[in-house]
Parts: sequence; structure tokens; C-alpha cells
Amino acid sequence: MAFASTSAIADPTKNQCIDANGQAQVLRREGKLTAVRERLRQCINPACPALIRDDCAKRFEDLESAQPTIAFEVKDAAGFDVSAVKVTVDGKPLAARLDGMALPVDIGEQVFVFEVTGQPPVMRKLVVT
Repeated sequence: MAFASTSAIADPTKNQCIDANGQAQVLRREGKLTAVRERLRQCINPACPALIRDDCAKRFEDLESAQPTIAFEVKDAAGFDVSAVKVTVDGKPLAARLDGMALPVDIGEQVFVFEVTGQPPVMRKLVVT
């Protein structure tokens, strides 16, 4: 499993690594697992000190098994699968298209919006456990 970010952003400083690690712990207690994932990706960067990076990598692995995922199936009026679906959750992008893969989401009530070109958006409230 690769942990390194594919972002073109400059390597984080030591203080940014420490901050990302601390923020991840606070966000985990709040149940904001998607935000935790982003912070942990920051502090597992090879530029971070080994002690912090190792701690973040362990918590990232733990998060992988703890964070719920959801896979959506969208059909057109004729019953055929549609993959060109943009999905947002609570107003934030979740997927630019559906490919059958499970998507990581936060626990609790979430508002999902599904958008297909030429069709009105469809909103669904789901409780994720």
C-alpha cells in the first residue's frame, strides 16, 4: 500500500507534519474520518520526521479498516448502468464518476447528490454506520 501523496504541493515542513498529526487525532475523536485521511496523507510524506511519519502511517492503516465505504449503482430509465455520475456528499465532491469502487465516507447522516448531464440532480439522505 502506498501512502505518499500524489499532490504536486511542496514537501511539508517539520511543523506542518506535527500539526497534521495533531489535527488528525482531533478530527478522529470528532468522527470526521474523511478529514482525518487528508491530514494523515500530509504527515506520511517522506519529508516528515520518521517518528511522526511512522505514527501517521499506523493510524492511516487503522483508518483504512475503520472508515465505512459505500458503492453506488445508478441506472438509466431503460435499466442500464450509468457511470458518468458526479457525486457530492454534504456539498463536497466525492466522485467525478462511478466505477464500481467503494468510496470512503464519514459515519452519520450524509446528504448525497447525484448528477448526470441532462438530468435533474437526485438527492438522497443516508445514515452511514
